[in-house]
Amino acid sequence: MSFNYLSQLNLFGTPTAYYTGGSAISADQTILLVIALLGVVGVALVVAVFLYYARVIRHQDREQKALAYSMYIVRCQYDNEVPVKAAEQMFANIYGLYKKKKWLQKLMSSDEGISFEIIAYPEHIGFYVYTPKRFGQLIEKLVLGTYQNAEVIEVTEPNFFKEGSSVVAATFELAEVNYQPLKTYADYDEKSDPMTSIAGAFANMVDGEGGALQLLIVPADMKWSKSGQKYVQKINENNMATPDKEGKSKPKTFVAQEKLTAITKKSSKVGFNTYLRMVMSGPSEDYAMSRLNTLASGFAQLTNPGMNALKFKRVEGGKLRDFMNDFVYRRVSDKSGMVLNSEELATLYHFPNKNVKTPNIEWLFAKKAPPPPNLPNKGTWIGASVYQGIRREVFVSDDDRRRHMYIVGQTGTGKSYSLTDLAMQDIYAGKGVAFLDPHGSAIAEIMRRIPPERAEDVIYFNAADTDRPIGMNYLEHKNIFERHEIVNGFLGLMHKMFDPHDQGIVGPRFERAVRNAMLAVMVEPNSTFIEVLRAITDEKFALSFMDKVDDDEVRNYWLVEMANTEPREKSEILGWLTSKFDRFTTNLLIRHIIGQSTSSFSFREVMDSHKILLINLSKGLIGEQNAQFLGLLIIPRILRAALSREDMPEDERKDFNLYVDEFQNFATEDFAQILSEARKYHLNLTVANQYINQMTEQVRNAVFGNVGSLMSFRVGATDAEYLAKEFAPIFQQQDLIRLENANAYVKTLVNGVSTSPFSVSTFYNMEQRYPRQDKTSELIKQLSRVRYGRDINYVREEIRMRTARPGIEPAQPKSGFGGFF
Repeated sequence: MSFNYLSQLNLFGTPTAYYTGGSAISADQTILLVIALLGVVGVALVVAVFLYYARVIRHQDREQKALAYSMYIVRCQYDNEVPVKAAEQMFANIYGLYKKKKWLQKLMSSDEGISFEIIAYPEHIGFYVYTPKRFGQLIEKLVLGTYQNAEVIEVTEPNFFKEGSSVVAATFELAEVNYQPLKTYADYDEKSDPMTSIAGAFANMVDGEGGALQLLIVPADMKWSKSGQKYVQKINENNMATPDKEGKSKPKTFVAQEKLTAITKKSSKVGFNTYLRMVMSGPSEDYAMSRLNTLASGFAQLTNPGMNALKFKRVEGGKLRDFMNDFVYRRVSDKSGMVLNSEELATLYHFPNKNVKTPNIEWLFAKKAPPPPNLPNKGTWIGASVYQGIRREVFVSDDDRRRHMYIVGQTGTGKSYSLTDLAMQDIYAGKGVAFLDPHGSAIAEIMRRIPPERAEDVIYFNAADTDRPIGMNYLEHKNIFERHEIVNGFLGLMHKMFDPHDQGIVGPRFERAVRNAMLAVMVEPNSTFIEVLRAITDEKFALSFMDKVDDDEVRNYWLVEMANTEPREKSEILGWLTSKFDRFTTNLLIRHIIGQSTSSFSFREVMDSHKILLINLSKGLIGEQNAQFLGLLIIPRILRAALSREDMPEDERKDFNLYVDEFQNFATEDFAQILSEARKYHLNLTVANQYINQMTEQVRNAVFGNVGSLMSFRVGATDAEYLAKEFAPIFQQQDLIRLENANAYVKTLVNGVSTSPFSVSTFYNMEQRYPRQDKTSELIKQLSRVRYGRDINYVREEIRMRTARPGIEPAQPKSGFGGFF
């Protein structure tokens, strides 16, 4: 017989014993029992308060850590052959980034997960990594160590949610215990890639759609692995057990050896608590749900019969709000996620290779290569090299710039944008600049950003300014030797414009007539092309110069040869010539520029005094042929000014930078000589165009044989075939065709020695680097017009009076300002 006593504490007296069939306990024992119970309750309360406090601290820690994350987009080369299994080592290395937490750290701090994601919206499927900032550089290195030619760029998080769209969400869990494996890449054919089905669920999204897959991982402890090992051990021991003394055997548990081997294999690799989350948005809930189901079906291929599978679980109702907070902030749940090992993770998520044909994936279409280590760390910035997570600014020294630069690229690739930046750097550095723009857009951008301190240096040559045209007398010269240079330059112009393929249109008789007309007219100071045309059409006018002509060949041409030529033959010789000249001298826009007897400024002075000469030859405003004609007149004038620096020591020749866009329209056959000689006179050319075939063979050979720096943006197939020889073996033809906008391949000089080709990004924030100066810009334009332009009425009167009678002196200006008269 046994007895028990229960004591009830009387708060106002002594304990009362109740008979339960046994002997009564003493009062002291009762007190001790009560104290013990109170102690247990107290400890429980302390533990509860501590756990609550720890939970609060942990959640605060989680909120703070949510703000200390970085996001990267990973773009692989479209033709890469990196196998799926390569991602397994990447995940295994991530496991090693984390330090093992002590028990108190586990209670007081939250886990920081790394999220591997696919984010999609119309025409975009991007592969991203969302990681704690402290792991950012390490993750970059791990990704690039696996996908060596990939690009990893830190980005702001894209928002694929559209206002008013319906949102659906789901998670995946393992159907069985953690140590039982899913189907992995090792079970697939090499050409079969699970990512094809997963990424395919995001393909061809339309406006209003968006979606994301989030694989959030954090290292798991080894409990799951030990459980798997114990399970296998238990099965093996049970099945191998011998009968007991009585001859009885334990019932065997049949488990296929294949399953035991698979469990052992999974348990041997590092595991991660994994949270697989999916969100889709669409114009309706049914629409979004259909897309979500398609994504879910892509994971069905990971079902491993008899072992494990992923179980789809939609999140809806009141749970959706909390889920979306966890999704947006990449929160690791207090509840452990399913455990997947590195092999399973690599199967679920890896960066795509060429076997993934899903449209709209953000590929890296063109190869990248690092710059040489000996590049200068100052000079003119031409771009930034971003290779394997390392950014390096790329500069060209002043000395190497003297060997000129050629830039080629299709329209819209960033060629003109880069050209503008180079010129702006020179302007901000106080250097002399001339920029010839046949479109006008680059000049407009430069004008808006001229710093106020350089306002006095600007000469704005706007060919479309009909009220105050700038004068440029191409025939101006200092001595008799320059006369022949001027004539030869003009003949080159005529060949370029009217006989570019040397078909004999501009033949010997044509050249002879032009040469003798120009040489005759130039004996009279301040003569212009208007006088040349008149000399061709008016023989008496031509003969009026003969008294001053001391060149026997010129005199013989006019006094003997032309005098004895039949009128019909004379008409044949000069008629075609007249038709070509006439289109420019009778065009009032051009006439008022080239018909002024004195130029508005000196090109030599522009060079020597660091002026900023902005030449706007907008084809849309003045016509394509007029723009070409003026450009072909201006560039030789600049080159002649540079060559005239022979009269000063080289160390006193200040660098002057000439930029010419669409330069093929202005390059004559003597361009090779220009490139080779300009360097000595510190005239640094930077020329650009869209296609190599726009150049004649002679000019093309001159460019590639003489320029020190070559920069190629995206080009067409024909140009890529030609340029591939220049950039081999680093870059191939397909790389040149697939370059993205604001990216280029470069081959430059370092201390006069050519480098290996490398890639650069030429993107820069123009507004930040060169702030707009709209008010200053307008003042600069007006200042330039007043200082260098001439009133149109004066120009007309001066031309009229000068051509009214042979040999008349140029009329004097009626006002004391408006240019150099």
